[in-house]
Amino acid sequence: MNQFIDNTLSTEVFSYRNKGYFARFLLVYSFVLKRSATLLWHYKIMKRVLPAEKIQAREEEIYSKLGRECKELFLNLGGVYIKLGQFLSNMGHILPDYFISAFKDLQDRIPPHSFEEIKLRFYKETDQNIEDVFPEISKTPLAAASTAQVYMAKLGEEKVVIKILYPGIEKLVEKDLRTVLFVMKRINRYLVTFDYKQIHSEIKTIITREMDLSEEAKSIEKMAAYFASESDYVFPTVYHDYTTKGILVTKFIEGVKISETRSVIKRNARKSRPLDLLVRSYILMVFQYRFFHADPHSGNLIYTTDGKLCFIDFGAVSEVNEITAVSLKKIISSAMSKDYYGVVEGMEEMGFFDKNVNKDKLEQIVKFALEKLERFVTNTDFFRNISIEQLNPEEAYIFLKGINSSLSEILKIARVPSNYVMLERTLGLIMGNIAILDPYRSVFDYAENYFQTIAIGETGIIDKMLSDEGKELLTTSFLIPGELHKALLTLNRGRLVIQNKDVERQTDIIYILGHQFLYTLIGIASVYFGNYFMGFYNLYPSLFFYSLAGVSGISLLTSLIKNRLGKF
Repeated sequence: MNQFIDNTLSTEVFSYRNKGYFARFLLVYSFVLKRSATLLWHYKIMKRVLPAEKIQAREEEIYSKLGRECKELFLNLGGVYIKLGQFLSNMGHILPDYFISAFKDLQDRIPPHSFEEIKLRFYKETDQNIEDVFPEISKTPLAAASTAQVYMAKLGEEKVVIKILYPGIEKLVEKDLRTVLFVMKRINRYLVTFDYKQIHSEIKTIITREMDLSEEAKSIEKMAAYFASESDYVFPTVYHDYTTKGILVTKFIEGVKISETRSVIKRNARKSRPLDLLVRSYILMVFQYRFFHADPHSGNLIYTTDGKLCFIDFGAVSEVNEITAVSLKKIISSAMSKDYYGVVEGMEEMGFFDKNVNKDKLEQIVKFALEKLERFVTNTDFFRNISIEQLNPEEAYIFLKGINSSLSEILKIARVPSNYVMLERTLGLIMGNIAILDPYRSVFDYAENYFQTIAIGETGIIDKMLSDEGKELLTTSFLIPGELHKALLTLNRGRLVIQNKDVERQTDIIYILGHQFLYTLIGIASVYFGNYFMGFYNLYPSLFFYSLAGVSGISLLTSLIKNRLGKF
């Protein structure tokens, strides 16, 4: 028996995959209604009457059973629902173990289709028998995924992996997407308002793309080209002579799933190298290459025998446009410097809401959310199976009520930016991997340094010209107190109201000090560059910078004499 396949499950799980749209729809809709009623009964009634010691046991029983029932439903329906189960299995940082443990096998251990079905799909694609093309193919699949099955074979002396779409999977996905749209529409109408059309459109784009394996081949090679200079990452070679829309043949990469690598088992231990490579790769993908693998669940991440990270299954990929990349940088860097209005501006530029919203109120909400997040990260030692109580949603409701707002009001003005579904899903999967392998650290612990050096550490021509000493000198010259920096940002945005009887006099002082600061900065920089070019015996550039330094020095001296401190 192959290690990746669960053959113990009955083949009856395929019974609903050949049913019509209406039968599949009724199965999903009735399941959602029944299980929602169970959860409402527990949280609205039983949780209020049961003693505290019995609540935990009851919740564990409810969620364990719900996990098993969801897994059975997803296996019966296949397609889109397998994808949903895969996503849930990586939400270990939020969902309890006893719920998501049932979904672990949905990564690549789902019941396989018969080899005869796969042979039929191969023949329709190529007009050839798969066993004639690959005589040494193993008839036991290496992995069974949501839309395709994977086999090991040999091409000459080379081990290869053959990925083949399931017969009729395109029609099955089309049915599922119609059901998902119906359910999302009802949630939008009766529960919470959200941009369900945009979200559904992105989900449809993601899954439809996975139905064309020739596009996946292009994505593999595109990503490999981006990472060509990165020695810690590996991407499988594509064999184009055997690849079609429904078939993909690539080189086999030896290794284990990232979830099978050594976990961090105690606080303050060394970081997980596979996780470190994973997070760094995504900072590169999103902020430098603007192209990312959008399905980083553990089954798609292979840690090789020589300590490298390999990405497989490029069916779900996405590009990041310049506006999104710049906006994301602004949001994250503003959050790190506690510039809450900067976060709001970045969200506006990214497309989360239009320009007519009340940004002052949004700034208060962002400030509250980020301060709450900071407290949560600081006070949390174990980032796996986080409970609702730890997140303390009541605090958020009280805060929103205090500023005369509500969650529904926020959702009404919120929009779903382009590619947001892909980005959010990818981040969720990365956080899930971190929660499994290193529950003592958050995503911030792994990402902060790489974000600083890769996302906002880009260097320009002047920076490259300067030595380390010169960089330090200019960096020190630019350092100003944090509160002054925030005040200047606020003033620049036209949001600072100065309530002072001597406002004009104070403005003159700021104006004079500002000029004196610029004269000093120009003088220091000019002396440095004069010395720099003189070191290379470039006389004319060095004379120019020395002259500029002299003019700046005279200007500074004149300003100091004219506006001596006693005058203020």
